[in-house]
Amino acid sequence: MALRLGVMALRIGDEAPDFTAETTVGELAFHDWLGHHWGMLFSHPGDFTPVCTTELAAVARLAPEFERRRTRVISLSADALASHHQWSREIAASEGIAPNFPMISDPELEIARAYDMLPAADISAPGCGPALDRVAGRSVVIVTPGHRVAAMLSYPLACGRNFHEVL
Repeated sequence: MALRLGVMALRIGDEAPDFTAETTVGELAFHDWLGHHWGMLFSHPGDFTPVCTTELAAVARLAPEFERRRTRVISLSADALASHHQWSREIAASEGIAPNFPMISDPELEIARAYDMLPAADISAPGCGPALDRVAGRSVVIVTPGHRVAAMLSYPLACGRNFHEVL
């Protein structure tokens, strides 16, 4: 087995990387935005994809349950804010609910890299949207009120997530 030296993976118990990013609700500093709440940061491969559309609608429907658990929800992809806004309108039209949480634009995948959300270079997932070097995978990171990583889940690009299970 060959080791990739110099690559640090995010691990459970690590401090969640802080960042400032442009989102659909304006610029946001992650740790400040979380405050003393739990957080769920999840990534998706691309706007306008059918699986991502149903996932974001499912998370929006679960908002009252996340709120009851003092958990703030935020998503990210490499897509631009304009794309996120247009897609939110399409989600509302097709799913009957729009995302009610910030959506991060991470065009250089800096946040996705910091949170170890990138798929391996050799993953093949035909029909899953954009080229693999331009996508965040399907990952979920749960962050504690003390800004520590509590859980990390990663899914194949072609598979949807069950957010009832994540909840």
